[in-house]
Amino acid sequence: MCETHWDVDVEDLTDEFLMKQIKKITCSFKNKELPDMDDMFSNELKLDESISDVEARVTAYFHLANAIIRRNGVNDLFTGDDGIKRMCKVLVKFLPGPLEKKVKNELEYRSGEAKASVRNLYKVVSNLALELEKGNKAIMQIRSKVAKPAKPFSTRGPMKILSRKPATFASVQLKGSSSGLMG
Repeated sequence: MCETHWDVDVEDLTDEFLMKQIKKITCSFKNKELPDMDDMFSNELKLDESISDVEARVTAYFHLANAIIRRNGVNDLFTGDDGIKRMCKVLVKFLPGPLEKKVKNELEYRSGEAKASVRNLYKVVSNLALELEKGNKAIMQIRSKVAKPAKPFSTRGPMKILSRKPATFASVQLKGSSSGLMG
């Protein structure tokens, strides 16, 4: 590879040159093709709801985004000021619905600086995810405490009347009629 691809003799190789070439290779796009970013992230970048600790869940989400970037060889797109802003957009875009909405609102009206800082964005996402989790737990507790509606009467089979009193029948006499009806 030294002589064919880099046009350098083996004797002229230095550690510095090799490190430069390694960085160039690892930071370049796979097969020199820019992948569709939405496809790349939408297939994998999900907040893992099976993780019960909210902060651990958010941390795993941010780490997963970095792993996807490294695996697809698009590191260069997410470096520098523009790259960090791009990273923040991606992280917000693939959050689950209610959390994404809350984070976008927070970034738009209160914490605009988090649009350009992964650390600040992490704090915003973590706080809002915790707030949502507390709200969801409160709703679940309320639902579990609400009285469940009584079951409707069963229409299966004859109704049995358990009574120790003897049954009595009353007769009703209608005006103009001499016969009594049994009921």
